[in-house]
Amino acid sequence: MLKEAIQEIEKISRPKTYEIGGRTFYDVGTSLREYRPEVIRPEKKVLTSLDSLITLIKTEALKVQKPPLYIQVDRFDHVLCFTQTGDEAHEFLRNFLYSVDAIDVPGFKEGFMDHETAMIALRCKFQQTDDLDYLLNLLSTIDISAGTTTKDNGATQTVQVKQGIAFKEYQDIKPIVDLKPYRTFQEVDQPESAFLCRVNDKCEIGLFEADGGMWRLQARENVKAFLVEQLSDEVQNNQVYITL
Repeated sequence: MLKEAIQEIEKISRPKTYEIGGRTFYDVGTSLREYRPEVIRPEKKVLTSLDSLITLIKTEALKVQKPPLYIQVDRFDHVLCFTQTGDEAHEFLRNFLYSVDAIDVPGFKEGFMDHETAMIALRCKFQQTDDLDYLLNLLSTIDISAGTTTKDNGATQTVQVKQGIAFKEYQDIKPIVDLKPYRTFQEVDQPESAFLCRVNDKCEIGLFEADGGMWRLQARENVKAFLVEQLSDEVQNNQVYITL
């Protein structure tokens, strides 16, 4: 008798459910709440190279996930790969499959550097450009034995450089140089941007970003172009969409 009473109480206390438009709702007193069963979602894999992302998309994601997949280059050093929203009533959320972070990128910090630091930075942290060669040549001729003498009219700066063994001359330096520091994924061409170049009386060279940060957009476009090329078949077949 007691068992039957307990079962009846449980039955009465159980919330009532309703099927509306193929979706299940249950009574919470003054309103209805939709019943959404827990969905097991894949754990997002954190990657450190674009090559690993390409490999996993081709060999794993497209084999177990319903296409299309979306790749978003949301920052110059970060990429996301995710699915479209679910087509079932209880699956409105996207599955975020992979994220890629650019690591071990030297980067570049603007400001003044002493002669030796500048020489090392220019050789190790920049891709080749004509203006990179120009700066390296300028640094190799600046007279650091007795300090540096500069002339500056606000638009053009003149610096004392070595000429031969014993002679010195004044040479105008380019106020703006185009350089490619390593700032994004190393698989892609680094974005070229303008830098203001200055030399002070301590023989320190200063480089300051002069493009208003537009290099970030160019870096994202370079990453997107690389991914479109490497995933060309998947893009043409509408299996993968790549966006900024």
